[in-house]
Amino acid sequence: MLARWVSRPFPEGARTGPARREWLEEACGRDRSGNREPAARDPQGAGQGGRRRCRHRAGRRPLRPRPLLARHRQCDAGNRGPVRHRLSGRCPHPCDLPDAGRARGAGPPAARRGRSGMTGALDLAPRAEAPDRELWAQVCETARTHAAAVDQEGRYPAEAVAALKASGALGCAVPPALGGAGTGMATLARMACELGAACASTAMVFAMHHNQLACLVRHAGDNAWLRDFTAAVAAQGLLLASVTSEEGIGGRLRTSRCAVEPAGEGRFRLEKQGSTVSYGAEADAFLLTARKDAEADASDQVLVVLPRAGATVEPYRGWNALGLRGTGSGGFRISGTGDRAQVLDVPFGEIAQQTMVPNAHILWGAVWLGIATDVLARCRAFLRTRMRSGSSAAERGLPTLARMHGHLQDMEAALARAITVYDGQRADPGALEAILLKTRLSDTALTVADMGMRLCGFTAYSNEGPYSLSRHLRDLYAAPLMINNDAILADAGRLLLVNRTAFGAFDAEQDLP
Repeated sequence: MLARWVSRPFPEGARTGPARREWLEEACGRDRSGNREPAARDPQGAGQGGRRRCRHRAGRRPLRPRPLLARHRQCDAGNRGPVRHRLSGRCPHPCDLPDAGRARGAGPPAARRGRSGMTGALDLAPRAEAPDRELWAQVCETARTHAAAVDQEGRYPAEAVAALKASGALGCAVPPALGGAGTGMATLARMACELGAACASTAMVFAMHHNQLACLVRHAGDNAWLRDFTAAVAAQGLLLASVTSEEGIGGRLRTSRCAVEPAGEGRFRLEKQGSTVSYGAEADAFLLTARKDAEADASDQVLVVLPRAGATVEPYRGWNALGLRGTGSGGFRISGTGDRAQVLDVPFGEIAQQTMVPNAHILWGAVWLGIATDVLARCRAFLRTRMRSGSSAAERGLPTLARMHGHLQDMEAALARAITVYDGQRADPGALEAILLKTRLSDTALTVADMGMRLCGFTAYSNEGPYSLSRHLRDLYAAPLMINNDAILADAGRLLLVNRTAFGAFDAEQDLP
């Protein structure tokens, strides 16, 4: 009706009287008896999709669809100009709104699914440092496709790691001078987060490998052998494994029983019984900690590179764990010989403080953030489904969903600060924030998974279905155990006792020793 009214010119002779009434009835689609006629749609009077123009402003653009108006929090705003006439009918239900991420996303569905859903706190580095976006999305999709089988069978994620090698992701952090892309920590963390949302085992393999690679890149110096080996990592996609654990040392990183022993001129011999060596059966090379020599103290350590070609690797304990079942973190006896150039000149204490520990905490934390992000995504989809079906019980889960999102934002902010400090090489290994980063991220991620399990109930408790959180929860239970949180917190407590920083007026009045 309104479309005809504004599109039809007002006849000159129908300003008043019966002629005006007759014109109005015809324009409104009524016959003389008052019955409405089926009005044909006026192509000039109706906007796109049949939306009609305002009767007062024929030149206005058509109103937006109601869901778009609600998304922009303008229930009666037009495409331009101030508030206009109200839309009739109910306001759209939140579940009727189009997914914002899907509306903005570019590229194929696989590329969109590969994104982590982060708010952008970790996007601190140029995209050019990372593998091609579509190629990386395919890597994440491969990891996601095989994640359930990797978990159920407790096997190595061979397909996903092969995709990592083919994409160049295992060597992307190598400097351009040695054949890599020079990928920075922010981009690596983003990649680890996206892999974590797809498959935690694959993401942890990626994170542990890049942790070892960072030690080489930062501390190889002018050692020709180490530089050539680092270039080979970039060219061939060699997979590096860490062997810092050892039987009989109680999980202490800065303690070793084995030692580097001489084996002829310019050669060495090393044998170590690693209690927990992730993907030891698949690694192309190992980075082992050992005492500098047979006479050195347990804390006088060096880092040794031992390629698999020059090593003997014997498993002595398997890996059938609650979570992270694809990492294959069993016990291995590793022995071999090599050139003295394979031993880094920098003491391991410096490597651990400056690179290994902060790098591990950041990349592990990014993996945990990715797992927690996928938990949030599944919980949101669960609530949307329940609300579409009219379930009133779903409303009670909305505050929990908001709290979960807040926890994820806190994790992102903590990671972003840690990355800025790490990239600026301003890290103080004794600072409380650096020490507590790992405990905060691991505890928070586990809290998010627990909240998701309670929110979705037995639907999440099940090992099957699109809303299952069983694997996520089991994978995250490993987070507080990787370098046990209680040991880290005990170190932080000792640091607080000797810290001379005053906490409030009462503390300022105390006489510190």
